[in-house]
Amino acid sequence: MTTNPLEQATPHRWIVVHGDEGYAAPLTADEASPAGAQLFSLIPPPALPDVPPGETISVHENAQSFDITYYDFGAYHGLYHHRGENWIFWDHSTKHYAVSSAQGLTDKAWVNIRYIMRHTVVDGLLTTPGRRRLHAVTGILAGGADDGILIIGPYLSGKTVLLNTLIRAGVVSELVEDDCAVIDSSLVNFCLIPQRDEKRALRRLNIRAIVCLDKEITTPQAISAESALSWGVQIQASWPFFWLPHDSRIETTLHAAPPDVPALRLPEKPDLAAVRDWGLGNRE
Repeated sequence: MTTNPLEQATPHRWIVVHGDEGYAAPLTADEASPAGAQLFSLIPPPALPDVPPGETISVHENAQSFDITYYDFGAYHGLYHHRGENWIFWDHSTKHYAVSSAQGLTDKAWVNIRYIMRHTVVDGLLTTPGRRRLHAVTGILAGGADDGILIIGPYLSGKTVLLNTLIRAGVVSELVEDDCAVIDSSLVNFCLIPQRDEKRALRRLNIRAIVCLDKEITTPQAISAESALSWGVQIQASWPFFWLPHDSRIETTLHAAPPDVPALRLPEKPDLAAVRDWGLGNRE
């Protein structure tokens, strides 16, 4: 007997609430999804109706390549992820997603469902005019609860390694965004990373310094914030996925950036000395 996967009972559910007071949170087994929230369910592989497959496409992302095949089940949509060997379903309104896992809530299954949640979070943030997304990490500068650094670079350029080095050196106190930074024209970073077992609220970080990791250079170069961001928006970022429903449009042009924000272009995988020589740790 076939079932609608979006109607399957499951103890593993999470929500995303969009907007200025947005948050992501797990739901308890008997807790209802709030009105207007997006619901995400982890389900066993369902018994599906026999419908012909739709288009199969090949996806090439920074870290991997895989094929997906789309299906139209009438009351809902779905795709089969060939590499992950799992299904993703969504209703016509995209208010409910379900991800299949034959092994239940494993670490891999959580990564899969969090990827879908982050897709909808970034997509929702980008529907506000003037916002852009960057393949970047951000962190809080030591001594400033809302002031941060933005480190932009392509896949495997050393962004997270550099940020963690700055944390150990006491220049940065905390990592905020670990992959895809959404910023507005005032250089405010909006970040919401869902967690498996706790509620997380939308965070805002005022970017006060920018670092670009560029394999085309060999020595540090001081550049304008506008040049840094214009370079950065051309780099492929992780979200939103083009192969899932989305409402936002990816912009690769910028409004003028604040002129008083310092920016530095470094070779990929730099050492701490290059940033210290720039005087980042001494900026007020």
